[in-house]
Amino acid sequence: MREQPKQNTASPEFAKFFEGAHSAGALDQKTKMLMHLAVALALKCEPCVVYTFENLKRAGASEEEIYETIQLAGSVGAGAILSMGDRAKSAAEAGHHWWVAPVVVGV
Repeated sequence: MREQPKQNTASPEFAKFFEGAHSAGALDQKTKMLMHLAVALALKCEPCVVYTFENLKRAGASEEEIYETIQLAGSVGAGAILSMGDRAKSAAEAGHHWWVAPVVVGV
């Protein structure tokens, strides 16, 4: 038995904003849905990813376009991880935490 979808708990104002953001404008519907997929994957928003997959075909996205979008999101995620790793390594080698500015004594 398929689980029933949860009721949308967003405010009417958010629902209107969401609908406006997803409507075709300067960007067509398919492009917006592919962007939505990339952002949803990057943010690890599972409900967003499911919503997007349910709507991508209807928007006219091909399997190749979907795959390339997933690949792009993965490359951004990998780049962020590599960048953070390099920054943390450099900071550790300098003797401080990378997320905290070093304390300078006697300035």
